[in-house]
Parts: sequence; structure tokens; C-alpha cells
Amino acid sequence: MVTPKSRLGCVLLFTVALWTTSAQAEWQLGVGLATGLDVGELAVEPGDGMAAGLGGRLGYFVDLPGVDLMPEMTVSYLRFPEDEAGNAPQALTATRFGARLQLGTLVSPAIFGHVGYASLEGEAEAYVLERAGWSYDFGAAVEVEVLMAMRVGAHASWNELFPDGHQAISWAQVGAHVSFDL
Repeated sequence: MVTPKSRLGCVLLFTVALWTTSAQAEWQLGVGLATGLDVGELAVEPGDGMAAGLGGRLGYFVDLPGVDLMPEMTVSYLRFPEDEAGNAPQALTATRFGARLQLGTLVSPAIFGHVGYASLEGEAEAYVLERAGWSYDFGAAVEVEVLMAMRVGAHASWNELFPDGHQAISWAQVGAHVSFDL
């Protein structure tokens, strides 16, 4: 079971790994808005739940021949509203570690994948919903450089949460983001 201490340990380990990287690596901070589409596990009928949320990522680019590799940490929050069947609003948070492969400089397509911990929580008059476990995402993005150290882009991903003792929860996510080279 993942505890707050183990999550803190992962964050500290990742931070130390990032600080000990080569000085030639380029740091990047990304923030964005997203919408999520429930595919059946969060609501009674697939598509009942359209979520709104935000997220962020921090990583560094490592130049490889023909491609940039960016190990990164991501955090995200999505809120699914009450559905047509009366299920209570649900909030999903995730912290993940992974990597992004990116091509180009002016227009940059990328693929990414992350693994980590996520939790889903919701309350209603008759119950309290709490699900947590390991989670992953994978997807694609494209960014356009608008200033020397700023890029804007769009992304799409598939996400799953595997709560202990419960069925996997899946959702698709699309959004827009802005990234800053530090």
C-alpha cells in the first residue's frame, strides 16, 4: 500500500536525481488545463461524466541524436461532476513519473508515458467513495514554440487507475498546455 511517507520518498528521490543531472540539460515546467471523458467506470453510462481539471509537469530535456528525452514528474487533478443517474461528483488526483520523447524545435510532436499513484474520492448522502492505487497514462502531444523559452500545445492521453480490490477505472483526457524552459 502506498503511504504518504512512500510518496514523499519518491518525490525526494526524483528531486535528487534531477539535481544531479548534467548542467547541459534544459529544465522545463509545463502547466495546463484538461478535460476528461469517463469511459464507463465512474458513471452508470459511458460518457455521462465530462471532467474538468488542471495539471503540471517538471522535467529536463536530455539531447539524444535526433530526439529529445525528458524524464519528468507530473501532477494532475480532474473533477467529474454529478452524472445523470445522480452519482456524486468525484475528484481524481494523480502523481506520476515517466518520460517524454520529443522531435523538432519550432513544431514539436511528442509521445509520453508515466506510472505512479492516483486516488479517486467522492461523497454522497449514502456513501463515501475512496479508491486509490497505482496508475498510468500514455499519450501524444504537439507543441509550437511562440517565444524563445515558451511553447504552447495540445495533448491527449489514455489513463487508468488500478485501485486495491476494485475494478480498474479508465478515462480519456485531452487538453491544452503551456511550457516554459527554465
